[in-house]
Amino acid sequence: MLVLGILLFTSVNSAFAQTRVDLEFRLRASISKPAQGVQSQFCNSASSDLDFQVKNLKALPLSLTASSLLVTLTITSGNTFLGSGSAVATRVFKTTKSGGSVIGGHPAPSSLALFSWTDALQFTNSGITTVTVSVAASDTIDFNPLNQSLTGSEALTLNILNSPDRPVLSSNLGLVQ
Repeated sequence: MLVLGILLFTSVNSAFAQTRVDLEFRLRASISKPAQGVQSQFCNSASSDLDFQVKNLKALPLSLTASSLLVTLTITSGNTFLGSGSAVATRVFKTTKSGGSVIGGHPAPSSLALFSWTDALQFTNSGITTVTVSVAASDTIDFNPLNQSLTGSEALTLNILNSPDRPVLSSNLGLVQ
């Protein structure tokens, strides 16, 4: 019984020692590229960039040296990411070079931090592709984890087109000098 009490106290104490954050990432306007309101069309073998911003609603900065920002893209419409064949892709953002994608700063109090997805987004199939985006800070407890995802009507919707065929040109005129 004493061992159980010590274990319970240790885990509760550890939970309170974690940094408390309140990140906001719930509106489509949080993604700046591709821009909201613009029909986003991409060839499935071409690539697109993803730039987004996360708002820190707390009065203290979130140190991405001590913790990381985890970003997850999930395709909910039957397509997959080219190369991996998976419908899920995750990236880790830190301000140190010890792993993850390096960013320029920390999410400051009551302000936005800007991030760019580290590599091009490429898709296996053509068609309308819906991608939900979620963010979370590692080693933290968020006051409101429900405001950290773009889902439903706020999700990223892309129109993936078939890659065009390269035309082959020929002539019956031969070489002209």
